[in-house]
Amino acid sequence: MEDSGQRRLMESVAEAQMRATELGRRLVQIQLQLDAAKRDALTATLTQQELGRLDTERVAYRSVGRAFLLTDRPTLQRSLQTQTQQAEEAQRTLQGLEAQFQDKLAECQRELQQLASRLEQSAESEPISGE
Repeated sequence: MEDSGQRRLMESVAEAQMRATELGRRLVQIQLQLDAAKRDALTATLTQQELGRLDTERVAYRSVGRAFLLTDRPTLQRSLQTQTQQAEEAQRTLQGLEAQFQDKLAECQRELQQLASRLEQSAESEPISGE
């Protein structure tokens, strides 16, 4: 009977390990997305600054895939402003998700630690079969 209890405990440990691994993987994905959003915001901001330094007479082009389209400066500046705002909003959202997943991962690791210690105590209290 004790053997089935220990088996259930081992299954719980395995499930907790899988959950922790999945949470860790998802956390890394969120961190990568957060880095990309930060990079996008910085790129748009720096492009806006450079555009502001240029002569008003200078022609401006906007990248569209592999082509460049002649674009008036106010439209280009609005587009860059929108890109910056979207990237900053994505950062806020991803930071919230990152915090949630960090909390979930910490909770899962605590649960795993508790299960492992219970499993260890169970193994110590049971006589080894076959002796």
